[in-house]
Amino acid sequence: MPELSNREREILLLTADGKRPAEIARALNIAVSTVGTHLKNGYARLGLKGQGAAKHLILRRKELLNG
Repeated sequence: MPELSNREREILLLTADGKRPAEIARALNIAVSTVGTHLKNGYARLGLKGQGAAKHLILRRKELLNG
């Protein structure tokens, strides 16, 4: 699995748990645009694109947790 930063992994996991970017931003005390950047970078590292990316994350959640 490609190397994700700790923050990318954290945000991808929260997304896989059904959290929206605004919720994640509030919880982590960062800007919504920063959440978007981490998602974009994490998706790219995992080779994910488009609307199916979040659904794919749910399927790969266990793999993400194990780093």
